[in-house]
Amino acid sequence: MKKSLTIILSIASSIAFCQKFSISADKMNILYAGIPNPLTAVFENLSCDSFFLTTNNGEITGKDCRYEFWTIQVGEATIFIQKKVNVDTITIGKEKFRIKRIPKPIVQIDGISGGEIGKLDLSIQWGILAWHSEVCDKVVVTHFSIMIIHEGNPVLTSDSDSGEFTKSLKQQFYELISGDKVLFYNIKARSGNGIIDDCDPISFTIK
Repeated sequence: MKKSLTIILSIASSIAFCQKFSISADKMNILYAGIPNPLTAVFENLSCDSFFLTTNNGEITGKDCRYEFWTIQVGEATIFIQKKVNVDTITIGKEKFRIKRIPKPIVQIDGISGGEIGKLDLSIQWGILAWHSEVCDKVVVTHFSIMIIHEGNPVLTSDSDSGEFTKSLKQQFYELISGDKVLFYNIKARSGNGIIDDCDPISFTIK
């Protein structure tokens, strides 16, 4: 579930004295590089169409108090609330946000990232799924390698250019016995911004 934090500040300007405004982000003062970040901004005693947002790091689009922030530069961004007064543009509020890189995706099979698993449970899985723990973003596994170890010896090594398990690989899973180990490594996942991450390996022991 998305979280929302409202930051209330007092500011002084030539238009208003100690008025309150808020900028809400999906995460606590954190925005992410490379994906759209929804923002909501409100200003005390001002209608949504009487002010707008700008930034010193990236772009902001939107209107009517609902905006979207985008940048490719990690670090920090200041978001300004601005207003037109005659021919001038004045700043009536501002707030700093940290800009982070999207965290490396988490990869799982059957909802777990390793440990014990039944061979039937493994053999019916679609494949390796990946997701981000901090943002809502589509993640696709584009490659993985697999090694099956029986009594301490590798009996199968294979590579795949998608996250999906083939029918032949599922049959291999079905023929596993208790104590066999299955290692997934060289896992690569592409996030919605096109960046491909090297994910942590995961390993399972057959119950």
